[in-house]
Amino acid sequence: FGLYFIYFIFLDKYDKRNSLISLIYCVLVWKRIVLLTIAIVTLIYILFYFRKRKQYKGIFCLGVAMVLIFNIYIYSIKNGTMEEIANKYNINFMSRLSFYDYFYDRYEYNIFYFGHYLGYTDKVMQQSDVIKALDLGSSTSLHNDILRYYIDLGFFMSLIWFTFFLIKIPKYVWKKYGYIASIKVFAIILYYFINQMVCNIARSNAFNIIYICMILVIC
Repeated sequence: FGLYFIYFIFLDKYDKRNSLISLIYCVLVWKRIVLLTIAIVTLIYILFYFRKRKQYKGIFCLGVAMVLIFNIYIYSIKNGTMEEIANKYNINFMSRLSFYDYFYDRYEYNIFYFGHYLGYTDKVMQQSDVIKALDLGSSTSLHNDILRYYIDLGFFMSLIWFTFFLIKIPKYVWKKYGYIASIKVFAIILYYFINQMVCNIARSNAFNIIYICMILVIC
């Protein structure tokens, strides 16, 4: 419903009724990351939409900033800062921190880490000994696609992955379809990636179909 909300506010003719219905559903479901991401993306969209100097430079700088933030986020998980923050402020990660801890010795955060292979973390999480060690009822995923990309692909490949989506695609859209379309596409991609920080939506076919269709409609 978060994607629907964003879609309705991005329409050339703002759809107040359907955007409000979508937002109500989001609140009722009460998925914190979705509500936080909606607030961030909506604020960014408004700030850039009404910006006097409608240039790609602002979107580019924000894209670079987000790539850096995602890398800081990965590093904070690796060095234990994220767990310290969770314990200090009593943030419930719903067993995710124990998943991250299990992979601690399976990756490094430095430029010489080249990853394993795409699908590695999913394969590990499906092993019976891992399910038993983490006290899981059945196989699951890492519930963090951002970290999964890094562990699977390595430092440089994950950096290229983030850069392609957050910088290269918005720039292409800006050149071909204009400034407003570029903002909307960037906001949708940002919504997708922020949610991936604590979710495994990259494996959700329904979510990905809606996500891709929204970008195609906007362009």
